[in-house]
Amino acid sequence: MDTLKQELPSAAGTSAQIVFVAPEGHQITEPQYAKAVGATMAEADKAPQVVGVTDPVQSKVISPDHSTGLGQVHYQVTRAELHDDSLTSLEKTTQPAKDAGLTVEVGGSAYGSSHSTGHTKELMGVAVALVVLTVTFGSLFAAGMPLLTAIAGVAITLLGLSALTGVLTISSTAPSLASMLGLAVGIDYALFILSRHRSQLATGMDTEESTARATATAGSAVVFAGLTVIIALCGLAVVHIPFLTVMGLGGAAAVLIAVGVSTTLLPALMGFAGERLRPGPGSRAAHESGPPTRAGTADAEPWANAGAGSPSAAPCSPCWPSSSACSPSRSRPGTSNWPCPTTAPPPQAAASGRRTTPSPTSSGPDSTDRCSSTPTPPTPRTRRRPPPRSSRT
Repeated sequence: MDTLKQELPSAAGTSAQIVFVAPEGHQITEPQYAKAVGATMAEADKAPQVVGVTDPVQSKVISPDHSTGLGQVHYQVTRAELHDDSLTSLEKTTQPAKDAGLTVEVGGSAYGSSHSTGHTKELMGVAVALVVLTVTFGSLFAAGMPLLTAIAGVAITLLGLSALTGVLTISSTAPSLASMLGLAVGIDYALFILSRHRSQLATGMDTEESTARATATAGSAVVFAGLTVIIALCGLAVVHIPFLTVMGLGGAAAVLIAVGVSTTLLPALMGFAGERLRPGPGSRAAHESGPPTRAGTADAEPWANAGAGSPSAAPCSPCWPSSSACSPSRSRPGTSNWPCPTTAPPPQAAASGRRTTPSPTSSGPDSTDRCSSTPTPPTPRTRRRPPPRSSRT
């Protein structure tokens, strides 16, 4: 662009267009109209910041029916550097053509928007995401964590792309695509891990253990999903179109950084947050996760109350269905237990494997002593061998 400005200033800046339309049944090339067009273009050449004009009649830039002509006005500066009074002066130069009966309209890139929107759309998207996450989590602190990690990933991506412009040609659309993809997947992946973390905290799990489990379980799914998106974006290089290749690789870099931030920075933030991320008793996460089972409670460690005089509350180790029970004092946590009966069946029933109905009078603390510490398997049935046949003589 700098070389073009030095060698050909008229092509380096912005431009405007003047459209001349002859009355119905007439042509723009008629002498009176051609003279009015030439006078208008001569006045436009004297307008501020104009470096050259193109007469539509002389350059034959007219429609096939010769009813419309298109004049070009070239400026030596870009649209951002163009003064407001320059366009006003250009519009005043069209008066000779209007006086001759021609319809004149002025437009072109010089009338485009001079103000860059920047990242206004991305900021609006972040604001909407903050509202949605706040309603979802019911906590502004928890809602801001996915946004913080997503913005950090986008910032790293844009800095990397800006650094690569010194050695590579990167299109202007690549940073925009990278920022949009980075925000989308960054919020999504962080939300996935954080939701798992809060659900585990609602069940009473320790914060450090919950952070590790959420990163190991939900984090692995995030890595797999991110690799799928990266492969798809890198596939744009197959078409061998340079700007599409740059856009695809830039978007893939944004997704890769989002995955890395979600599996490294987010767990660190969850560890620093600690108990502040634990849902309250009346929150949605607490209702979905059920009652809390913190360490030391009867729900989390029912074996802690074994032998306390409550036979029904004391769990047993796995037993054979036909056996009487097992000792509650020797049960191990984390096993799938058979319920302890309130009374032991008679020895005959236990040996034969028949079911017996417990007697209401035999229930009580003393009945738990009849539980066997080791499961008793059912007695195997033996087949009777038939008597030998007598041989005929």
